[in-house]
Amino acid sequence: MSAIPCRDYREFIELKIKAHPLKGKGVKTKWAQHLGVNSSFISQVLKGQKELSPEQGVQTAEFFSLGEHEKEYLTYLVLWDRATNPDYKSILEKQLFKIEEQYKKLDWRTQPEVKMPLEQQAIFYSDWVYSAIRQSVAIPNINTPQALAEKLQLPLVKINDVLVFLLQTGLVEERNGKLFIGPARTHIDSTSPWIKNHHSNWRIQAIEHVMSSNPNKLHFSAPLTISKKDIPTVREFCTELIEKTSNVVKESKSEVFYCMNIDWFEV
Repeated sequence: MSAIPCRDYREFIELKIKAHPLKGKGVKTKWAQHLGVNSSFISQVLKGQKELSPEQGVQTAEFFSLGEHEKEYLTYLVLWDRATNPDYKSILEKQLFKIEEQYKKLDWRTQPEVKMPLEQQAIFYSDWVYSAIRQSVAIPNINTPQALAEKLQLPLVKINDVLVFLLQTGLVEERNGKLFIGPARTHIDSTSPWIKNHHSNWRIQAIEHVMSSNPNKLHFSAPLTISKKDIPTVREFCTELIEKTSNVVKESKSEVFYCMNIDWFEV
């Protein structure tokens, strides 16, 4: 679990310790060994009696195998905590805020392989069928217009019209009379003018599937109240699910076509 956002490097580190098996048993000892210090020093740091040096902050990030964003964030947290000059502290806080804002965005975490030009996005995200056809051809035996029409329950003329665009853009390829998904994965970032279309398209499909009998489906809607301090925690849970799903899908064989929608917003 990410420890971003946070304004206390001790709290940041405690979260990382608890994320280890057995709630971090033995981690503090190994961390002390990594830094070349006594275990008592680690205890004093976590109690606020002593400070990590900037160099030890970097070593700590390496010990916990932090990614680039969290590594940079922890380094600035240590510097911010040690700073006494108000102007310097303000500069460091701006850097922390900048990293927090970057971390909120999913774009870098889902690692898109291609971003279409806006004119192509306007077509691709105008209708769920474009994405549905592109994903479906990755499934064995769903590699002809006729097979697509049968699977998606759409007129053959509609399938053929959409395939013209997908083949021209390389999002779908044709080899020996068979259709295959293109080599690049699509992703639309949050600044695109077509992001609303993309989300609407698949949420409409989710609503239409609510009454289906598929035992593997899951629909969950939960209006709720929550404390302000817990809002970032739940958001991070959702973000981690997206990131983990993306990593699983990357290595998974294409056998069936599923859609995952996640919403977390203030009413």
